[in-house]
Amino acid sequence: MNSFKIANLGKKNPDGGKGFFYGWLVAVACFVMVFISLGLGNLTSALYITPVTEELKFSRGAFSFVFSLRFISSAVFSILLNFFIRKFEIRKVIGIGFSMLVLSYFLFSVARDLPVFYLSAIPYGIGITFNATAIVSILIERWFEKHKGLILGVIFAGSGLGGSLFNIIVAGWIEKYGWSKSYFFTAVCLGICAIPILATIRNNPCEMKLKPYGSEEQEQSGKKSKRVNWEGFTMEESLRKPYFYLAAIAIFFIGFLNSPVYTIAPAHLIDRGFDANYTATIMSLFFFTLAGAKIIMGFIYDRFGLKNALIVCFISNICGIMLLAFAQNKLIATLFALFFGFSVTIETVTLPLLVFELFGPKTYTATIGLFLAISTIGVSIGTPVMNFSYDVTGSYKGMLIIFDVISVLVFALFMYIINYAQKDRNEYIV
Repeated sequence: MNSFKIANLGKKNPDGGKGFFYGWLVAVACFVMVFISLGLGNLTSALYITPVTEELKFSRGAFSFVFSLRFISSAVFSILLNFFIRKFEIRKVIGIGFSMLVLSYFLFSVARDLPVFYLSAIPYGIGITFNATAIVSILIERWFEKHKGLILGVIFAGSGLGGSLFNIIVAGWIEKYGWSKSYFFTAVCLGICAIPILATIRNNPCEMKLKPYGSEEQEQSGKKSKRVNWEGFTMEESLRKPYFYLAAIAIFFIGFLNSPVYTIAPAHLIDRGFDANYTATIMSLFFFTLAGAKIIMGFIYDRFGLKNALIVCFISNICGIMLLAFAQNKLIATLFALFFGFSVTIETVTLPLLVFELFGPKTYTATIGLFLAISTIGVSIGTPVMNFSYDVTGSYKGMLIIFDVISVLVFALFMYIINYAQKDRNEYIV
C-alpha cells in the first residue's frame, strides 16, 4: 500500500467511499482546460490584428469581421450544445471542441486572404463554446453539490491567469517568428494539452459509482438544503414562466454591458490622455483583478447567496462604467480596473449559477447553453454599438453614460426576477 493510500485510509469522502474524491481531478482538468482554451485560444486573439492586417494589407474593419463570425458561431452552437451533449456526452464534446480549436488555428496559420480567415472563425467559435463556460458549469453541477460557486470561481480564474501569461508568450512568438508560425504553435499547444485533459475528464460521478461531492454529507446530517435538493423545472415548465423571458432580456444585457466596455477601455483611456504604456498597465491590473474576483464572487455566492452576488456585480458595473467615462487621472483609471474586474465575473461565474438557481438542475444542460447564446448575442451587438457611437461623436463617453443608465435598469430587473423566482420556487419545495 503506497503512502497516498495510507494517508487517506479511513477517511470517508462526501461520495460515500474512502480515499481521494475523483471530482477534484475533474475540477483540476477543467481549470487547465479554461487556462489553455481561453487563456491561449481566445484572449490572445487581439495580438494578431496589427501584424496580420499590416502584412496582408487588410483593413482592420474587414479583418475584425472574423470576431463577429466567431460570436455568431458560438451563439449558434451554444443553443445546440444540449443536442451534442445528449448525443455524444461531455468528454466527446470537449474532444470535438479541442479538434475545432486546433483546426481553426491551423487554418489561420495558412490563411492569406479574408475568406479563409472568415471560414476559420466557424470552428473557432465551436471550439470556444465546447471548451468553456457552459461545459465547465455542467460538469461542476454534476460532480459537486457543495461549494459550486467557489469551485467555479477558481476554475474560471484560470482564463485570466492564462491570458496574462500567454499574451506575453504569444507576443514573443509573433515578434520572433511572425504571426503565421505563432498561429501554428498555438494549434500544436492546444492539441498537446487536450490529451491529458480528455484522459482525466469523466462525464459524471455515476460512471465511477460515486456520488456528487456533498451529497453524502446532506444525507447523513438529515438536513435538506433548498438550493441543493431542488430538482428544478422541465424545459416546458420553464418556458411557461414569465420570468424566463425577463431573464433572457436581462442576460442579453449582461453581455451587452460588460465585454464591449472593457474592449474599448484601452482606446478610451488613450483618448482621455493616458499614454499607451500606462493604459497597458491598467488593463493588466483589470485582468489580474478579474482572476481574483472570480474566486471571491464564487465564495460570496456560496456564503451569502445569489442576490448578494448580483448586487456586488452590478454595483461594480455601474461604478466601473462611470469611472471609465470620466477617467482623468491615474487614481480613477486604477479604480475602474478594480471595480470592473468584479463586474465582468458575471459573464462566467455568476451567470451559470443564476441559471441554476432560477430553473434548477433538471434542464440545466439546455438552459445554460441557450442563455449563454443570448449573452453572446449581447456582446456581438454591444461592441458595434459602442464603436458606432465613437464614429458619430468622436468619443466613447456619451455611450458609456447611456450604458450606465441601462445597467441601473437591468439591475432593478434582476432584483425583480430573483424575488419572483424565489416565491415561485418555494411552491415546488416541500
